[in-house]
Amino acid sequence: MRKQCLLVATPAIAAAAILSASCQESVKLEFPADESWPEVTCKGSDEDGRYYPPAPFHEFHGNQVVSGKKLVAYHDVIQWRGDRRTLTFVGTGDFDQTGNLWIGTLNNKKAAGYSLNRHHQIFSTEPPELTIECWQRGYEHGEF
Repeated sequence: MRKQCLLVATPAIAAAAILSASCQESVKLEFPADESWPEVTCKGSDEDGRYYPPAPFHEFHGNQVVSGKKLVAYHDVIQWRGDRRTLTFVGTGDFDQTGNLWIGTLNNKKAAGYSLNRHHQIFSTEPPELTIECWQRGYEHGEF
């Protein structure tokens, strides 16, 4: 099994790459430079457990590129960029009749996420020390 390395892209970088002697593969996150979903509102808790109140964020959807090959099907890269924090989810989605579920990493920690509706998602690490809940205007109540 090959070890993967992951770099969380900063807001100023549309595509970030990492290559390391300890890794057998290079992993890159690509975000289209001109693509941004509408502004969302996010709240949650930081790694140290401190709660942060609802604030404006920009949501970006990108792709994971492993050793030069873009992973498209069932691989999600979602990044939320706020005034003081950037959170990045990388993982896979399960989109069936039960709703949207994701398994992967949130800022490089094991995490899972789900949708309350199409534009309201919650992600949390395991154990739940880092969380983020984001919604677009009009979807804050979690109803379909």
